[in-house]
Amino acid sequence: MSLLTRSTLPLTLLASLAAGSAVGCEEKPSSPAPAASASAAAEPAIDPALAQAVAATRAAAPSSAAGAEDGDGPPPGGVFAPGAADKAMPKGAFAKLVVGEQGAEPRVTLGPLQPKLGTKLAVELVITRGQGQRQMPPFTFQLGLEAQKPAAADVPGAEHVTLLATMSSAKVDDPRVPKEQAAAVTKLKGTKLRFDVDKDGAPGEIKVELAKGADPDFGEFPGNVATVLGALSFPAPKEPVGVGAVWMVTTRERVLGVDVVSYRMVKVTKIEGDVVELEVAAKRYAASPEFDLPGAPKELGKLTLAQFQSVLQGTVSFNLKTGGAYPTAATLSDEMVAVLTASGGQQLQPVQLSLEATLSRR
Repeated sequence: MSLLTRSTLPLTLLASLAAGSAVGCEEKPSSPAPAASASAAAEPAIDPALAQAVAATRAAAPSSAAGAEDGDGPPPGGVFAPGAADKAMPKGAFAKLVVGEQGAEPRVTLGPLQPKLGTKLAVELVITRGQGQRQMPPFTFQLGLEAQKPAAADVPGAEHVTLLATMSSAKVDDPRVPKEQAAAVTKLKGTKLRFDVDKDGAPGEIKVELAKGADPDFGEFPGNVATVLGALSFPAPKEPVGVGAVWMVTTRERVLGVDVVSYRMVKVTKIEGDVVELEVAAKRYAASPEFDLPGAPKELGKLTLAQFQSVLQGTVSFNLKTGGAYPTAATLSDEMVAVLTASGGQQLQPVQLSLEATLSRR
């Protein structure tokens, strides 16, 4: 099975189900995957200080950061019951922010992180995706970002802006990738990703418009870009913050193709002059047991998420003087494990996906 063939799309989920391998993928030097029953049920690891901040934030604002015991918070097993995710975070709603700690002196004003109308930025994203122990070559995307007035039909009022990200180039430069497939990636040039940002910097749902002539089977690549843009777009407190400041952001988004509710902890780790460095750690929970996998073998029948685990770790830097309200640099690591059940109760091989990304301003 060759890399990026239609039979391996979307991404590598189908290959995981079929226990197949992709030519051109490198073996990761990581440890073997944990057993499905243990790995997906376990809570993703998170920094102890952030875990304490979660507890403090929940105590301060139980309505938005409640635990599983009241039915509105993160569910055991990582999968919300039908309808429960909409109570925790409705689909299409803007992010919620709750401040846990303001941090030590000296403090700086980071938020709100809403780009000003007319702001134009150029960024480069390098994304490497993995399936289990195999890793694909890096894909490089050049993006032009522009803050525009929102369409009247989208978000009424002058407190929102629309952030439009246009792909000026897309490429994978690796001899293991067949030329025709590398060429198909380049045809993603012109793809647009659009999302609204409220007055506090909270992002709405990201919508993807594939470039004219792009192969729909390669639409997951812009989906990966949307995952990264969503991870890098979040509100910050309006009040000044210092090193040690922590806040939690709750969002509803799509991550590696799955509809999730994300609880993201943001911590200020360094302030040097105009540069502020943040540590980001998120736990995500599937919004529904329903799982749609285009191209899955028909004999599997309806697929259901039995267990789900998703965790994000990374660092994000802002330059208060020159960077405006968008990161100047970032590194992210995103991992997901899903245990699926086919019709008749058959448990399938766990799906393990990962994504590594770096962002730099040009």
